[in-house]
Amino acid sequence: MPLVGNKRAALSVLLFCLCAFVSTSGIALASSGNWVEVTRFTGIETGEITTEPFTCDYVEWRIRWNSSPAYARRSGARVGLFMIQVYNHSTGKYVSSVGNGPSNKSEIGTLSLNENGTFHLNIGGLFRGEYLVIVEQNIESIPEFPSWTPLLIMLLSVSILVFIYKRRIQNQGRQKQ
Repeated sequence: MPLVGNKRAALSVLLFCLCAFVSTSGIALASSGNWVEVTRFTGIETGEITTEPFTCDYVEWRIRWNSSPAYARRSGARVGLFMIQVYNHSTGKYVSSVGNGPSNKSEIGTLSLNENGTFHLNIGGLFRGEYLVIVEQNIESIPEFPSWTPLLIMLLSVSILVFIYKRRIQNQGRQKQ
């Protein structure tokens, strides 16, 4: 009988290790990354525009932007309210946004995102001037799997372990008889 207890303990430890591995497998360790340009958008003297869709295959990506407001023709002052809004192109859902308030100077910035898929941007706001928007993805980041994948792996592993365990118990029962 102690043999069954040892197997049960070993099975419990194995199941615990499997669950720990599955639950931590989606954690990416911090690294400097290998950033690759996906697309870029530039414009001069524009109102709000919607970009063509682009796809980020990796979960970690960013938008680097630079805006320089133009001089107003009448007052000679530079005025700009620059904004970038990110939308999931497949669902139309708002993801995030970044920009600067009313400003009379050139500004730069970065927006970091952690979601892969196909997206489009709305660029503009109350902005007149030049802008450059660069979308980059970190090709060293781990691609995101659907949320059901770890659950499916865990369910399948537990089912196999239960099957093997029951089979061994049945074999032991036959050997004792």
